[in-house]
Amino acid sequence: MICFLSFVLERTLEYILKQNDIHASPKKIREALNSLQYAVFPVRKHNCYLKMKGNDLSKQIVRILKIKSPEKVLTEEDLLRFKA
Repeated sequence: MICFLSFVLERTLEYILKQNDIHASPKKIREALNSLQYAVFPVRKHNCYLKMKGNDLSKQIVRILKIKSPEKVLTEEDLLRFKA
C-alpha cells in the first residue's frame, strides 16, 4: 500500500510540474527534494538548524506547490512548532 501511494504521489508531482512547463524525471524530482536539508550545529547547549540551499528544481517545486519555506536558521523549539 505504501509503495502504491508513493508511486501515485510521484506521478502526481510529475504531472503538476509538466503542467507548469517543467519536465523532470522522477529521479531528478527525488534528487531535488533530497536537496532540501538542514545542517545541525550546537550553540550553547542547544542545537540549531541551518537550512541548506536547495537546487533550482527544488525551488521551483516549493514555489509551484505553494509551500511556505521555513526560516534559514531554526532552534529545536522552532522546528517542533513548524512540524505541528
